[in-house]
Amino acid sequence: MIILVKLVPEIGIYTLVRVMFKCANPYTRVCVAHPIATEIIEIEKKGDEKMTMIEMKKYDDTKTNAMPTVAERLPSLEEERIQNLSSHEWRRWAHSFMADLMDGQCNWFGKNGVNIQRVDEDTVRCVSVTDHDFCFNSLACMRVTFESAGIGVQLDPYTVVTPYVEPPEEVPHETPGVEVA
Repeated sequence: MIILVKLVPEIGIYTLVRVMFKCANPYTRVCVAHPIATEIIEIEKKGDEKMTMIEMKKYDDTKTNAMPTVAERLPSLEEERIQNLSSHEWRRWAHSFMADLMDGQCNWFGKNGVNIQRVDEDTVRCVSVTDHDFCFNSLACMRVTFESAGIGVQLDPYTVVTPYVEPPEEVPHETPGVEVA
């Protein structure tokens, strides 16, 4: 018998699955109750002892707030801008990026809030993007450039959207100088 913790609706099915498999005790086959559990239900063990997502959904009536995917959040670019990003100079930049990295290496574009990883000689993956319109616009531009150079771009489900943190205000410092009378 497997004991499954049914969570509050705000949590969603992914947390439910994570709690079930991360907390499972291999000896007693019991999940540890999550601190925000509202009720415990029992489910009979079938075959492999691991529930499939379909079986999980059958017992889960929680509502998930469907977040748009990274690809859905990318802005559509104007045709003139797409033409510019597909130019020889930008395609050369994309090929230079690929030549400078080995498979698995990443490059953090700090000013753009985008982390790009070379997967193989024909593919890059966006590892993370900062949750800001400018960063998503930068990612959309990079995607157009890479694809125009024949390099595939992987976004979902690999890309993590990281929260935007407002940079601290810089206080102007007066530099001491020579006093003139």
